[in-house]
Amino acid sequence: MLDKLQGRNGSREFALRSMKNLKFVLAAGQGDKDVHPVVQTISALLGIVVFPWEKCAFKTVKKKRLAAANAEGWPKWQMSGSRVHSNKVKNVGNLIKLVRDSVAHGKVTFNSDSKVPSEVTVVFENYPRGSDKWDWRGAIRADELVLFCEKFSGSVKDNMD
Repeated sequence: MLDKLQGRNGSREFALRSMKNLKFVLAAGQGDKDVHPVVQTISALLGIVVFPWEKCAFKTVKKKRLAAANAEGWPKWQMSGSRVHSNKVKNVGNLIKLVRDSVAHGKVTFNSDSKVPSEVTVVFENYPRGSDKWDWRGAIRADELVLFCEKFSGSVKDNMD
């Protein structure tokens, strides 16, 4: 039985299944189904970006410069704060760490309750330990977050094959 579950226990397979579920909910949301694509996008983010990755695959992706990622069609995050001004958010790895920390500490907000991803901006904030002021804020529309998840998981998958 363990052999059959091994794929699910691997972060690659878990991420692929998370992306598959996200695509299903996005498609169902186009119809009259009572699903919540924005909620599923954040759930997919957990399975694709936040959960740990095999080090060899993630190692290559995390070094990708954000400017290069944007040039390759990755969506651009709207970022502000002292970390951005001091040039401490230069690559995908820096961004992922801040997103992970924001999610882990419950510092994720939405500007709308709409079920339509293009109508919702998701804001992630990072607070230094012991501070009540954020040092990084990243905002991205939920539909662009879907694209970010697709690009990220695709890059990791490409580096694992």
